[in-house]
Amino acid sequence: LVLRERATHVSELRQALIQAESAQRGYLLTQDQRYLQPLKDAAARAEKAFVDLRASSLADREALKHSVDIVTLGSRKLDETRLTVTQAEQGRLDLAMALLKAGFGVQLMEELVARCNAFELQQLGALGTKQQAISDSLLQQRVGVGLVVLINLVFLAVLANMMIRQFTLREQHRADLEQQAAQLERAVAERTEELS
Repeated sequence: LVLRERATHVSELRQALIQAESAQRGYLLTQDQRYLQPLKDAAARAEKAFVDLRASSLADREALKHSVDIVTLGSRKLDETRLTVTQAEQGRLDLAMALLKAGFGVQLMEELVARCNAFELQQLGALGTKQQAISDSLLQQRVGVGLVVLINLVFLAVLANMMIRQFTLREQHRADLEQQAAQLERAVAERTEELS
C-alpha cells in the first residue's frame, strides 16, 4: 500500500509540475491573467504532493533519499516558474523570456521527469515483487492445506478399511460360532439318540 501511495504521489507531483510549466508558458506568451490561476492551483497540488511524498517515505531510508531529491528538484522548478511569472508581472517580460530561453527550467523539468519516472518504476517494481511474494505464500498455504486434506482423506480411507475389515472379521467369527454351535447341537442330538 505504501509503495503504491509513493508511486501515486510521484505521479501527482509530475503532473502538477507539468501543468504549472504549461500555465507559466501560456502566461509568458500571452500575458493573459487567466493562466495565473491554473499556475497557482498546480503549484498548490505540487506542494501537497511534496508533503505527501515525504510523509509516505519516512519509514524507508532509500525511498526518503529519492523523495527528498525529487522534492528538491520540484521546489527548484516551482521557484523558476514563479520567478519568470513574477518578472513578467512586474513588466520585465524580456528578462522573464531570457530566463525561459536559457533552458534552466527545461533542464530541471527533464531531470525531474526522469527521476520521477525512475522512482515510480522502482516503487511499482518493488510492489510487484511484494505482490508476487504474497501470491507465492498464498499458493504455498493452499498446497499445505491441500496436503493436510489429502492426508486426512487417506487416514479416513485407512480407518474405514480397518473398520470394514473388523466388521467382516466379526461377522465371520459369528458365522463360525453359529456353525460350531450347530455342529455341537447335532453332536449332542446324535449322542442323545445313541444313548436312548
